[in-house]
Amino acid sequence: MIDTVEPIGIVGTGRVEQALGRLLTENGHPVAAIAGRNPDERRWQLCSQEHGTPITTEELPAASSHVLIAVSGREVEPVAEILAKSGFRYGVALRTCGAKD
Repeated sequence: MIDTVEPIGIVGTGRVEQALGRLLTENGHPVAAIAGRNPDERRWQLCSQEHGTPITTEELPAASSHVLIAVSGREVEPVAEILAKSGFRYGVALRTCGAKD
């Protein structure tokens, strides 16, 4: 049996996302890409340098089968809609806060 590790995509570039990306990477779970609102934002650049290629949320379904959604509560639904419209159907999406379903 071959044990493969699926690449993970992260939506969000804050401190929580950076810490989770670092922990995932250190524990053998590759972070394929980081998606954020503003590619010129310094946080996004630093996070992507450490954990994966900076891409748009629309591009995440092609880059990863697992997505960590780590954005503010009001952004969860728009991010989920973007992922669905972009073809994310069969992967796993995990939200870092339980404030929204």
